[in-house]
Amino acid sequence: MTEIVRLQKVFAVPDVQAHVRGVINLRGKVIPLLDVRTRFGLAFAEYTDRTVVVVIELEGTPTGLVVDGVSGICEIPPDQVEPAPSTMRTADHSLICGLGKRGERVSFIIDVPTLVTTRGVTHHRKTEELRTTSSEN
Repeated sequence: MTEIVRLQKVFAVPDVQAHVRGVINLRGKVIPLLDVRTRFGLAFAEYTDRTVVVVIELEGTPTGLVVDGVSGICEIPPDQVEPAPSTMRTADHSLICGLGKRGERVSFIIDVPTLVTTRGVTHHRKTEELRTTSSEN
């Protein structure tokens, strides 16, 4: 993770998977924006003042991940991480690669390269969704 920024004007991109919300201009750099909720197959939720963009860099390419909010950042020691149970995996991939224990809490460890890939994702946004995204903010 490189930084967490407030959600800003999103510029829609046509003919992309449903979880690709578009691009943002972050201090002069165009960054693709992925909606994590949609990527996980959850229903789209309207963005609020708590919605933020977690900017990551993967293989030298910055990517913005839209999340509902961030309540904190923590490090989980490797001895507190267990592999995800087979019931949480599909035959070809899983977005969850582990479970981190933090006291009484459990955190999902996300396979970021799988999260940002478009392989295996077949749902494209409809034209009316594209118009909605373009008019946001």
